[in-house]
Amino acid sequence: MILLGLGLGGVMTTAFQGATSGLHRDDTGVASALINTGQQVGGSISTALLTTVASSATTDYLTSHKPSALAAAQAGVEGYTATLAWDSGIFVAGAVIAAFLIPNRALEPSEGEPVMAH
Repeated sequence: MILLGLGLGGVMTTAFQGATSGLHRDDTGVASALINTGQQVGGSISTALLTTVASSATTDYLTSHKPSALAAAQAGVEGYTATLAWDSGIFVAGAVIAAFLIPNRALEPSEGEPVMAH
């Protein structure tokens, strides 16, 4: 949980900075609002999707094995394993898409911003 908190803290601030860099000052508020909206909608959709994957994998395991305490525990593990596999695939797909969509160039300063020397 500590690693997750540290990782998300580093990722989210970098994501917001990257998404709003290169924009005109007047547009950063709207862009930030769109990022927040996308984050909230994406989080709720992914939670619903991954919960469905977990419950389906758990149910499939339980219906294909004899009922027992061990089978019930293993069914939970199967649900989490399926969810982790799907989630990993979604993250890899997102990384590939981001690699192609995020420009790899120096951004021009917005109007009124000082030019930084390199």
